[in-house]
Amino acid sequence: VEEGEITALRYFFPGRPDPLWSTLYRAKVVELDKRLGAAFLDLGTGKGFLRRTGPLPDIGSTLIAEVRREPIGDKGADLSDRPALRLPMATVQLGGQNAIKPGPLGEAAPDPSIMERIETASGTGCLDPRPVCLRLLMTLLDGSVTDIAVTQAGTKNRLSAYLPPDIPVEIMPSREAALMLDEAEERGLALHHSLPGGGALTIEETEALFAVDLDLGRQGGQSKKGAGTKLLGEALSALGHLGPIMGLGGQVIIDVPRGAIAAPKIVRDQITRALKPMGRVSVPAVTPEGICVVIAPRSRPSLRHLLTEAGEDPVQ
Repeated sequence: VEEGEITALRYFFPGRPDPLWSTLYRAKVVELDKRLGAAFLDLGTGKGFLRRTGPLPDIGSTLIAEVRREPIGDKGADLSDRPALRLPMATVQLGGQNAIKPGPLGEAAPDPSIMERIETASGTGCLDPRPVCLRLLMTLLDGSVTDIAVTQAGTKNRLSAYLPPDIPVEIMPSREAALMLDEAEERGLALHHSLPGGGALTIEETEALFAVDLDLGRQGGQSKKGAGTKLLGEALSALGHLGPIMGLGGQVIIDVPRGAIAAPKIVRDQITRALKPMGRVSVPAVTPEGICVVIAPRSRPSLRHLLTEAGEDPVQ
Protein backbone atom coordinates (compact mmCIF):
# COMPACT_ATOMS: atom_id res chain seq x y z
CA VAL A 1 0.00 0.00 0.00
CA GLU A 2 1.28 3.47 -0.93
CA GLU A 3 -0.54 6.69 -0.03
CA GLY A 4 -3.65 4.74 0.91
CA GLU A 5 -3.85 2.72 -2.32
CA ILE A 6 -2.93 -0.90 -3.02
CA THR A 7 -0.05 -1.08 -5.50
CA ALA A 8 0.41 -4.86 -5.69
CA LEU A 9 -1.85 -7.84 -5.09
CA ARG A 10 -1.13 -11.45 -4.21
CA TYR A 11 -3.69 -14.21 -3.73
CA PHE A 12 -3.94 -17.70 -2.31
CA PHE A 13 -7.04 -19.88 -2.66
CA PRO A 14 -6.94 -22.80 -0.20
CA GLY A 15 -9.17 -24.92 -2.44
CA ARG A 16 -6.75 -24.75 -5.37
CA PRO A 17 -3.66 -26.97 -5.44
CA ASP A 18 -1.62 -24.69 -7.72
CA PRO A 19 2.00 -24.30 -6.54
CA LEU A 20 2.98 -20.85 -5.27
CA TRP A 21 6.08 -18.95 -6.36
CA SER A 22 9.23 -19.89 -4.36
CA THR A 23 7.52 -22.81 -2.59
CA LEU A 24 9.71 -25.86 -1.95
CA TYR A 25 8.63 -29.36 -2.96
CA ARG A 26 10.03 -32.84 -2.84
CA ALA A 27 9.23 -33.82 -6.40
CA LYS A 28 9.38 -37.12 -8.27
CA VAL A 29 10.73 -37.39 -11.82
CA VAL A 30 8.06 -39.01 -14.01
CA GLU A 31 9.25 -38.29 -17.56
CA LEU A 32 12.30 -37.01 -19.47
CA ASP A 33 12.65 -35.06 -22.71
CA LYS A 34 16.31 -35.23 -23.67
CA ARG A 35 15.72 -33.14 -26.78
CA LEU A 36 14.61 -30.21 -24.61
CA GLY A 37 17.00 -31.07 -21.79
CA ALA A 38 14.07 -31.19 -19.42
CA ALA A 39 12.40 -33.39 -16.83
CA PHE A 40 8.71 -33.50 -15.91
CA LEU A 41 8.10 -33.75 -12.19
CA ASP A 42 5.19 -34.76 -9.99
CA LEU A 43 4.84 -32.29 -7.10
CA GLY A 44 2.13 -34.22 -5.32
CA THR A 45 -0.33 -31.37 -5.91
CA GLY A 46 0.46 -30.69 -9.55
CA LYS A 47 3.03 -31.05 -12.29
CA GLY A 48 6.26 -29.18 -12.89
CA PHE A 49 8.88 -28.67 -15.60
CA LEU A 50 12.62 -28.66 -14.88
CA ARG A 51 15.27 -27.61 -17.41
CA ARG A 52 18.89 -28.65 -16.98
CA THR A 53 22.06 -27.93 -18.90
CA GLY A 54 23.80 -31.01 -17.49
CA PRO A 55 22.72 -34.65 -17.04
CA LEU A 56 19.04 -35.18 -16.33
CA PRO A 57 17.86 -36.96 -13.17
CA ASP A 58 16.68 -40.57 -13.44
CA ILE A 59 13.00 -41.39 -13.81
CA GLY A 60 11.63 -42.33 -10.41
CA SER A 61 14.19 -40.31 -8.45
CA THR A 62 13.16 -37.48 -6.12
CA LEU A 63 14.69 -34.06 -5.52
CA ILE A 64 13.96 -30.81 -3.73
CA ALA A 65 12.68 -28.24 -6.22
CA GLU A 66 11.66 -24.59 -5.97
CA VAL A 67 8.83 -23.04 -7.97
CA ARG A 68 10.30 -20.26 -10.10
CA ARG A 69 7.14 -19.61 -12.14
CA GLU A 70 3.63 -20.65 -11.21
CA PRO A 71 1.34 -22.58 -13.58
CA ILE A 72 -0.24 -20.28 -16.16
CA GLY A 73 -3.02 -21.69 -18.33
CA ASP A 74 -1.98 -25.11 -19.60
CA LYS A 75 1.66 -24.50 -18.73
CA GLY A 76 2.86 -26.27 -15.61
CA ALA A 77 5.11 -24.72 -12.98
CA ASP A 78 8.71 -23.96 -13.92
CA LEU A 79 11.05 -25.48 -11.34
CA SER A 80 14.62 -25.04 -10.20
CA ASP A 81 16.73 -27.85 -8.75
CA ARG A 82 18.93 -25.23 -7.05
CA PRO A 83 16.32 -24.30 -4.45
CA ALA A 84 16.53 -21.47 -1.96
CA LEU A 85 14.58 -20.78 1.21
CA ARG A 86 13.52 -17.12 0.99
CA LEU A 87 12.85 -15.28 4.24
CA PRO A 88 12.48 -11.57 5.03
CA MET A 89 15.87 -11.52 6.77
CA ALA A 90 17.77 -14.16 4.78
CA THR A 91 17.90 -16.20 1.59
CA VAL A 92 19.39 -19.65 2.16
CA GLN A 93 20.69 -21.66 -0.79
CA LEU A 94 19.89 -25.31 -0.08
CA GLY A 95 22.30 -28.10 -0.86
CA GLY A 96 25.85 -29.08 0.16
CA GLN A 97 26.93 -25.83 1.81
CA ASN A 98 24.02 -23.63 2.84
CA ALA A 99 25.10 -20.19 1.61
CA ILE A 100 23.16 -17.41 3.38
CA LYS A 101 22.54 -14.01 1.81
CA PRO A 102 20.61 -11.02 3.20
CA GLY A 103 16.87 -10.98 2.60
CA PRO A 104 14.83 -7.99 1.35
CA LEU A 105 14.38 -6.63 4.90
CA GLY A 106 17.82 -7.13 6.36
CA GLU A 107 20.19 -9.84 7.51
CA ALA A 108 19.71 -12.51 10.19
CA ALA A 109 20.41 -16.24 10.35
CA PRO A 110 17.26 -18.36 10.00
CA ASP A 111 15.95 -20.56 12.76
CA PRO A 112 17.89 -23.89 12.48
CA SER A 113 14.67 -25.85 13.04
CA ILE A 114 13.35 -24.54 9.71
CA MET A 115 16.28 -26.05 7.82
CA GLU A 116 16.00 -29.31 9.74
CA ARG A 117 12.32 -29.69 8.81
CA ILE A 118 13.16 -29.25 5.13
CA GLU A 119 16.13 -31.60 5.09
CA THR A 120 14.40 -34.41 6.99
CA ALA A 121 11.06 -34.30 5.13
CA SER A 122 10.25 -37.34 3.01
CA GLY A 123 7.66 -38.32 0.43
CA THR A 124 6.36 -36.32 -2.53
CA GLY A 125 4.64 -32.99 -1.91
CA CYS A 126 5.12 -29.56 -0.36
CA LEU A 127 7.81 -29.54 2.33
CA ASP A 128 7.89 -25.79 2.80
CA PRO A 129 7.72 -24.92 6.54
CA ARG A 130 6.88 -21.25 6.02
CA PRO A 131 3.30 -20.12 6.72
CA VAL A 132 1.37 -19.42 3.52
CA CYS A 133 0.89 -15.78 4.58
CA LEU A 134 4.69 -15.39 4.73
CA ARG A 135 5.18 -16.99 1.30
CA LEU A 136 2.66 -14.54 -0.15
CA LEU A 137 4.28 -11.61 1.62
CA MET A 138 7.71 -12.56 0.23
CA THR A 139 6.47 -11.82 -3.30
CA LEU A 140 5.63 -8.24 -2.23
CA LEU A 141 8.56 -7.33 0.01
CA ASP A 142 11.30 -4.90 -0.87
CA GLY A 143 13.49 -2.51 1.08
CA SER A 144 10.84 0.24 0.99
CA VAL A 145 8.38 -1.62 3.24
CA THR A 146 7.92 0.22 6.55
CA ASP A 147 4.85 -1.43 8.08
CA ILE A 148 2.49 -4.35 7.49
CA ALA A 149 -1.25 -4.63 8.21
CA VAL A 150 -3.31 -7.80 8.60
CA THR A 151 -6.91 -8.48 9.63
CA GLN A 152 -6.41 -11.32 12.12
CA ALA A 153 -4.35 -11.61 15.28
CA GLY A 154 -3.28 -15.14 14.37
CA THR A 155 -1.80 -13.93 11.10
CA LYS A 156 0.00 -11.15 12.94
CA ASN A 157 1.63 -13.67 15.27
CA ARG A 158 2.72 -15.96 12.42
CA LEU A 159 4.30 -13.08 10.49
CA SER A 160 5.92 -11.30 13.43
CA ALA A 161 8.11 -14.33 14.15
CA TYR A 162 9.91 -13.80 10.82
CA LEU A 163 10.09 -10.00 10.63
CA PRO A 164 12.61 -7.48 12.02
CA PRO A 165 11.41 -5.71 15.18
CA ASP A 166 11.43 -2.27 13.52
CA ILE A 167 8.68 -3.26 11.07
CA PRO A 168 5.38 -3.37 12.99
CA VAL A 169 2.46 -5.63 12.07
CA GLU A 170 -0.81 -3.84 12.74
CA ILE A 171 -4.40 -5.07 12.81
CA MET A 172 -6.61 -3.46 10.14
CA PRO A 173 -10.43 -3.64 10.31
CA SER A 174 -11.66 -6.28 7.85
CA ARG A 175 -14.17 -3.92 6.24
CA GLU A 176 -11.49 -1.32 5.53
CA ALA A 177 -9.24 -3.96 3.96
CA ALA A 178 -12.13 -5.33 1.87
CA LEU A 179 -12.93 -1.89 0.45
CA MET A 180 -9.28 -1.35 -0.54
CA LEU A 181 -9.14 -4.78 -2.19
CA ASP A 182 -12.38 -4.19 -4.11
CA GLU A 183 -11.06 -0.91 -5.52
CA ALA A 184 -7.73 -2.47 -6.50
CA GLU A 185 -9.44 -5.44 -8.16
CA GLU A 186 -11.72 -3.15 -10.17
CA ARG A 187 -8.69 -1.23 -11.44
CA GLY A 188 -6.80 -4.44 -12.19
CA LEU A 189 -9.66 -6.05 -14.12
CA ALA A 190 -10.76 -2.95 -16.06
CA LEU A 191 -10.00 -2.79 -19.78
CA HIS A 192 -10.13 1.01 -20.09
CA HIS A 193 -8.30 3.54 -17.93
CA SER A 194 -8.71 7.31 -18.28
CA LEU A 195 -5.56 9.44 -18.15
CA PRO A 196 -5.30 12.92 -16.59
CA GLY A 197 -4.66 14.72 -19.87
CA GLY A 198 -7.76 13.39 -21.59
CA GLY A 199 -6.26 10.29 -23.19
CA ALA A 200 -7.03 6.67 -22.41
CA LEU A 201 -5.21 3.41 -21.85
CA THR A 202 -6.76 0.11 -22.98
CA ILE A 203 -5.20 -3.14 -21.73
CA GLU A 204 -6.31 -6.52 -23.06
CA GLU A 205 -4.91 -9.89 -22.08
CA THR A 206 -4.63 -12.78 -24.54
CA GLU A 207 -3.28 -16.28 -24.05
CA ALA A 208 0.19 -15.23 -25.20
CA LEU A 209 0.57 -11.53 -24.38
CA PHE A 210 -0.84 -8.25 -23.10
CA ALA A 211 -1.85 -5.67 -25.71
CA VAL A 212 -1.79 -2.03 -24.58
CA ASP A 213 -3.31 0.73 -26.73
CA LEU A 214 -2.81 4.47 -26.09
CA ASP A 215 -5.49 6.87 -27.31
CA LEU A 216 -4.71 10.59 -27.52
CA GLY A 217 -8.30 11.64 -26.98
CA ARG A 218 -8.90 15.39 -27.27
CA GLN A 219 -5.82 17.35 -26.33
CA GLY A 220 -6.89 20.98 -26.64
CA GLY A 221 -4.30 23.67 -27.23
CA GLN A 222 -1.43 21.29 -28.00
CA SER A 223 0.30 20.12 -31.13
CA LYS A 224 -0.17 16.45 -31.96
CA LYS A 225 3.47 15.77 -31.20
CA GLY A 226 3.36 17.60 -27.86
CA ALA A 227 0.12 15.87 -26.90
CA GLY A 228 1.59 12.49 -27.82
CA THR A 229 4.71 13.03 -25.74
CA LYS A 230 2.65 14.09 -22.72
CA LEU A 231 0.26 11.16 -23.19
CA LEU A 232 3.11 8.67 -23.31
CA GLY A 233 4.46 9.89 -19.99
CA GLU A 234 1.03 9.69 -18.35
CA ALA A 235 0.30 6.27 -19.84
CA LEU A 236 3.61 4.75 -18.79
CA SER A 237 3.19 6.08 -15.26
CA ALA A 238 -0.29 4.51 -15.07
CA LEU A 239 1.00 1.25 -16.54
CA GLY A 240 3.79 1.12 -13.95
CA HIS A 241 1.19 1.33 -11.16
CA LEU A 242 -1.30 -1.05 -12.80
CA GLY A 243 1.24 -3.70 -13.79
CA PRO A 244 1.90 -5.17 -10.30
CA ILE A 245 -1.85 -5.21 -9.57
CA MET A 246 -2.85 -6.85 -12.86
CA GLY A 247 -0.01 -9.34 -12.91
CA LEU A 248 1.17 -7.80 -16.17
CA GLY A 249 4.13 -9.67 -17.62
CA GLY A 250 5.51 -11.90 -20.34
CA GLN A 251 5.20 -10.18 -23.72
CA VAL A 252 3.62 -6.72 -23.55
CA ILE A 253 2.91 -4.93 -26.85
CA ILE A 254 2.29 -1.18 -26.49
CA ASP A 255 0.71 0.70 -29.41
CA VAL A 256 1.78 4.34 -29.08
CA PRO A 257 0.54 7.22 -31.30
CA ARG A 258 3.20 7.85 -33.90
CA GLY A 259 3.64 11.46 -32.83
CA ALA A 260 4.74 10.34 -29.36
CA ILE A 261 7.88 8.59 -30.62
CA ALA A 262 10.46 11.38 -30.49
CA ALA A 263 13.32 8.86 -30.72
CA PRO A 264 13.18 5.08 -30.14
CA LYS A 265 16.06 5.15 -27.63
CA ILE A 266 14.39 7.87 -25.53
CA VAL A 267 11.11 5.93 -25.47
CA ARG A 268 12.95 2.72 -24.57
CA ASP A 269 14.52 4.48 -21.57
CA GLN A 270 11.15 5.96 -20.57
CA ILE A 271 9.50 2.52 -20.61
CA THR A 272 12.31 0.92 -18.61
CA ARG A 273 12.10 3.58 -15.88
CA ALA A 274 8.30 3.68 -15.72
CA LEU A 275 7.84 -0.10 -15.54
CA LYS A 276 10.47 -0.60 -12.83
CA PRO A 277 7.75 -1.57 -10.28
CA MET A 278 7.08 -4.67 -12.41
CA GLY A 279 10.64 -5.90 -12.02
CA ARG A 280 13.52 -5.99 -14.45
CA VAL A 281 11.99 -5.34 -17.88
CA SER A 282 13.58 -5.59 -21.32
CA VAL A 283 12.53 -3.46 -24.30
CA PRO A 284 13.84 -5.24 -27.39
CA ALA A 285 12.00 -3.08 -29.93
CA VAL A 286 10.57 0.43 -30.33
CA THR A 287 9.61 1.29 -33.91
CA PRO A 288 9.13 4.79 -35.38
CA GLU A 289 5.56 3.73 -36.20
CA GLY A 290 4.77 3.40 -32.48
CA ILE A 291 4.99 -0.32 -31.69
CA CYS A 292 6.88 -1.03 -28.45
CA VAL A 293 7.73 -4.59 -27.41
CA VAL A 294 8.36 -5.16 -23.70
CA ILE A 295 9.42 -8.40 -22.00
CA ALA A 296 8.65 -8.37 -18.26
CA PRO A 297 9.05 -11.01 -15.53
CA ARG A 298 5.96 -13.15 -15.10
CA SER A 299 6.35 -15.55 -12.19
CA ARG A 300 2.62 -15.90 -11.55
CA PRO A 301 -0.73 -15.73 -13.39
CA SER A 302 -2.44 -12.42 -14.00
CA LEU A 303 -5.22 -11.06 -11.80
CA ARG A 304 -7.77 -11.80 -14.52
CA HIS A 305 -6.61 -15.40 -14.72
CA LEU A 306 -6.79 -15.82 -10.95
CA LEU A 307 -10.18 -14.18 -10.39
CA THR A 308 -12.08 -15.57 -13.38
CA GLU A 309 -12.61 -19.09 -14.59
CA ALA A 310 -13.99 -20.48 -17.83
CA GLY A 311 -17.56 -21.77 -17.75
CA GLU A 312 -19.64 -23.45 -20.43
CA ASP A 313 -20.72 -20.06 -21.65
CA PRO A 314 -18.77 -16.80 -21.26
CA VAL A 315 -16.02 -16.31 -18.70
CA GLN A 316 -17.50 -16.03 -15.21
